[in-house]
Amino acid sequence: SGREHQLCQPEDISSEKDGTPMKAVILRRRKLGRTSAREVSRFAQEAGYNLSEYRNDNPWPADVDVVFRWGTTSHTQGKPLVVNTSDMIHSIADKKSSRLLLANEDMAPTTWVSPEDVPAEALEAPSRGVIVRRASHHQGLYLHHCKTYPELLGACAKYDDFYISDYVPKVAEYRVFVCQGRAVWVAKKTPDNPDAIAWNVARGGRFDNVRWGDWPLHVVEMALSATNLFAVDFAGVDIMVDANDIGYVL
Repeated sequence: SGREHQLCQPEDISSEKDGTPMKAVILRRRKLGRTSAREVSRFAQEAGYNLSEYRNDNPWPADVDVVFRWGTTSHTQGKPLVVNTSDMIHSIADKKSSRLLLANEDMAPTTWVSPEDVPAEALEAPSRGVIVRRASHHQGLYLHHCKTYPELLGACAKYDDFYISDYVPKVAEYRVFVCQGRAVWVAKKTPDNPDAIAWNVARGGRFDNVRWGDWPLHVVEMALSATNLFAVDFAGVDIMVDANDIGYVL
C-alpha cells in the first residue's frame, strides 16, 4: 500500500518494568471475543504473565502498562502502551470502506455501492448472483444472496447504508491470526451447512486447527498483506477460497 506502520517491538512489552511484573489487559467489547480473550488470558497467566481480560463497559484497572484492544475503541485510562489503536479498529470496523479498499487491491470480490453499478452479467450467470450486506454487520447477519435485479433492489432497500459484492462460491474458508507482522495460527472453518453463504461459528460452524505443515501459504500471505494494508498490530483475517484455489479476504 506504500504506507508504513511502526509495529510494537517485542522489547516494548517485556515481562517486568522496574523490577515489577508488568500489568496488561485485553480490552474487548460486549459480545465480541469473550471465549478467545479469556483463553488467551488464561494461557498467559499460566505462563507467568500478568494479563487479564475485561469488557470495556466494566471497571478495569487504571494502572495497567499495556492494553490490547480487541475490537473496541473505548478510551484507555492512564498512559499505557496501546496495541491496536482506535484508528486501526475504526478502519476495519467500517466494513463497507474496508471491503472497497480490499477489492481495489484485488484481495476481495468485486464490490459496488449502488445497484445501478452492478453489471447485468453478475446476475445472469448461472449459480452466481451478488451479495448485499449492511455496511455494519457481524456474525453472518444482514446478508442477502440476490440472483435477480428485483431481489437486489429489495435487499438494498432494507438498509440506509450497504455494499454489494460479486458472489464467489467457496470451497474452503480460513481464519489466519496475525501478530506483529507474523502469522501465528491458522484455523479452517467447518460449517454446520456447507451450502450456507456465511460459515460463521455464530451460525453453527466451528474452527478446526490447521497443522503447521498443512498451512495454505497463499492464504497466509494474503492475510499478511491485508493486515499491512490496515496497519494493525494483531488481527484475525477471514479468507475464503474458490474452486480454482483463489483467495478472497472477507
